[in-house]
Amino acid sequence: MLKAFERIDINNIGDELIIALDKFERIARGEIKEKLAPIIIQVLRQYPNYPLIREMISRILEIGNTQTLLSKDEIKELENFIEKGESSENQISGDETPRLPPGRYHYKEEMKLNAISILIQ
Repeated sequence: MLKAFERIDINNIGDELIIALDKFERIARGEIKEKLAPIIIQVLRQYPNYPLIREMISRILEIGNTQTLLSKDEIKELENFIEKGESSENQISGDETPRLPPGRYHYKEEMKLNAISILIQ
């Protein structure tokens, strides 16, 4: 999929491809995201006011909580577990071990600076 995005003519990209790029960026592994970031920057240059591109840039810049990793029920479960753990002096039974959210990828500073420079133009 990365190869397909690398070969796309940025000048003729449509809504469907931007949506596909957004979905792919959300699930891609770290090394793929690093290769995908320049493509996102190029699309941002071409379509600076497109909302989905701005959302991807927010994820690159780690602005706010742009991607919820846990469902509302899982967050509530984790909060309840933390409250129980604090009140029972951190005694954890095997059935109540909380699941940690997946690791979060952090883009390199160069990509963040490129995104910022485009946003402030």
